[in-house]
Amino acid sequence: MEEKNIIYGAGVYGQSLLHFLSGLGVQVDCFCQTKLSSDNLVDGLSVISFANLCKMEGKKRIFIAIRDKTASRKIKLWLKAVFMENALVVECGPFLDENNIHNCKSKCYCVLCCKEVKNFIGGGGADVKDIKLFQEHHIIGGGYRDNYKCPVCGSVDRERWQFLVLTKYTGIFRDKCRVLHFAPEPHLSEYIAANPGCDYYTGDIELGRAMHQTDILDIQYRDSVFDYVIMNHVLEHIENMKQAMSEVKRVLKPDGKLILSFPICADMDTFEMNEPLTKKQRLEYYGQEDHVRLFGRDYVQRIESLGFKVSVYTPCELLNEADVRRNGLLKDDVLMICNKR
Repeated sequence: MEEKNIIYGAGVYGQSLLHFLSGLGVQVDCFCQTKLSSDNLVDGLSVISFANLCKMEGKKRIFIAIRDKTASRKIKLWLKAVFMENALVVECGPFLDENNIHNCKSKCYCVLCCKEVKNFIGGGGADVKDIKLFQEHHIIGGGYRDNYKCPVCGSVDRERWQFLVLTKYTGIFRDKCRVLHFAPEPHLSEYIAANPGCDYYTGDIELGRAMHQTDILDIQYRDSVFDYVIMNHVLEHIENMKQAMSEVKRVLKPDGKLILSFPICADMDTFEMNEPLTKKQRLEYYGQEDHVRLFGRDYVQRIESLGFKVSVYTPCELLNEADVRRNGLLKDDVLMICNKR
């Protein structure tokens, strides 16, 4: 069984050690903290409790990355007594201090290209800042954002958040599975396609934008065939939402999951006109010329009424403020993982 690499301590020293080891090509499996009130993510890795560390099978390499030398020494003795020959325990605080590694962290870090950057680039709707909708309402995932794009790989905020959630809460990057991805985000698509056990299909209504031309209202695949369907920032473009979700439900396996997101107005219910609108009117009402509705705070009820059970994941609930800023995320961004009822 392959040895697991665990960093004991998820603070500045632990994160600095993670980036140092990653630069050497060493894969870290998780962080561990002595006291842990709830599940957490730090730089895309799970943070586990000491109790869960004790349940982890096989040999382990445990790197203690704690500033307090006395505490670090006590933890080392404690871990060696608990795991005996089943773990190599190394104190890394002195090494980090001597080489000033804990002071070398850049301000920001992209989880998709694994590069440290000074800042993310603003964007996502600079040309619509003057529209009344964005002035009067808070639109999650729409309009201008300060930390929109990575200057190295070009990934956008929602891709980075999707990657973190899918890594922790699904097996899409590592398990044997079949995936249908509508309007595929390029960086997320690369990671899914790199999974050798994944039978991966991408689709788009426009020819040439994906592997296959696919109409979400009449999906060409047979019933109950996909483990995952990914549909990010697609549903706000579809007039017949009921038909689209019925088709998605049809092609999903009984235990399949729909990965879903769209812009959300946080301070009003879902809004859509029952009459044809011009592009200018759609821009005014929905925030984009090709949108046909603006989802609101009732979005969960809307999706669940179409036969799904929705779990919602947001950065402000799963990450601390420092990691939200460091990873260039929108703090109230929403990604849904939906199961068939």
